Amino acid sequence: MKNNYKFIRGKYVLPMNGDREFIRDGLVVVENDRICDIGRYDALIDRYRDMDGEWMEYEDGLIMPGLVSNHTHLYQAMMKGIGSDLCLDDWVINVIYPMALAMKKEDFYDIVRFNILEMISTGTTCFADSMYHHHNLDNIDGVAEAVRDMHMRGMIVRAVQSVNFDERIPDACAEREIEITRAESIRCIKQYDHTENGRIRVGLEALSPFDCDERTIRELYGICEEYDVRFQMHVAEAITEQVRIRSSHNMGVIEYLDKLGVVSDRTLLIHNIWVTPSEIQLIARRRANVAHNPVSNMILADGIAPIPEYLANGITVGLGVDGAASNNNQDMFETMKACVLLHRVNRLDASIMKAYDALEMATISSARSIGWEKEIGSLEVGKKADLIVVKTNSCHMGPQLDVVTNLVFSGNGRDVDTVMIDGDIVMKNREFTMFHAEEIVRRGNECALKIAEKADVFNRINNLGKN
Repeated sequence: MKNNYKFIRGKYVLPMNGDREFIRDGLVVVENDRICDIGRYDALIDRYRDMDGEWMEYEDGLIMPGLVSNHTHLYQAMMKGIGSDLCLDDWVINVIYPMALAMKKEDFYDIVRFNILEMISTGTTCFADSMYHHHNLDNIDGVAEAVRDMHMRGMIVRAVQSVNFDERIPDACAEREIEITRAESIRCIKQYDHTENGRIRVGLEALSPFDCDERTIRELYGICEEYDVRFQMHVAEAITEQVRIRSSHNMGVIEYLDKLGVVSDRTLLIHNIWVTPSEIQLIARRRANVAHNPVSNMILADGIAPIPEYLANGITVGLGVDGAASNNNQDMFETMKACVLLHRVNRLDASIMKAYDALEMATISSARSIGWEKEIGSLEVGKKADLIVVKTNSCHMGPQLDVVTNLVFSGNGRDVDTVMIDGDIVMKNREFTMFHAEEIVRRGNECALKIAEKADVFNRINNLGKN
């Protein structure tokens, strides 16, 4: 088969390769689905001048790795903005569960495509999901088929809730039979892991320490070890969780999970806000990873994760947008800025976190946190060709005295002009090239309205506190 070459020239190239390299007038050469060369244009042009391939030149473009969101709930795109002034428990019980239980496989398919469209349009080329609604066992197949059809890279995570922590939660939300959990987890891995040229991976999740019994947590982690896939949990997100675990087990959340043997380098700890200094040391010793979701944590008033301490202890921290329902968008540029500003104001220290730190968290560190750093997260020879081109010639992105700082503090997802995933252009000149955006948006909006009405979610919220 004849090799397919693409040559992308930009005013700047930001490889995110660990050396803090910044290339002016750079060229990235893609062969099929991988990067085969990168460097200054004048140093490489003689080598490639006469080669056949597609040339793309961006006079004011910055080429960088695609952003990696290491935590989201794809299906929650339909719940955007609903119940945004509720605390975590009330929001989950009165918005998330009722709407999710009204969904079928085809609804998950439509709304996940809707979400991924926003991800791609704002420069995200890879994600780690959390899908924990299995009242129909084929719901997760709707998620997987949507990721496949959108040519997206992502980790589909089959999450499980085995107990209901609140009597208001419908019984159908819990998957209580461990035999079903094991069989469906293995089916999902065998059916989807490393499919679509490696674009789709599968992970497993015990939703949280109070949503799952000890047997389920251990069983899911054991399957991850058996099939060499990633394991994740929502951990210490709200202070109520820390109180529950301490009252039940007389130890912190991380200590409890470590006692169960599920804190390791294959583990992603999502949120991880309410932890003690000794637990931070424990996470570092076990080489576990953290998903930081600053916008979601602020919207739900959950608290501020000790990210500077994590980084100081060598813990890998990636950035996530969380579900659109607790963020209101999937824009990783906004998440990067929020991350830096949140920790600066929390510490009253403008030097505690820099723009480049957030860029690392959103690219190579996020990739590392989900076990994908050998393939994506930076622009390096041999890695997958997942990249974006950001336009820098707008008034809000200039003057170009410090392009990297402007990228984080001045930019937003709408500055992304071109997106490449697995060597294929999926958006160019802000036009989608592989699917019809209008149809996806229409079906997503229709789906959301249908489900909201079916779940009677607005009346549920309005009646809170009246009874």
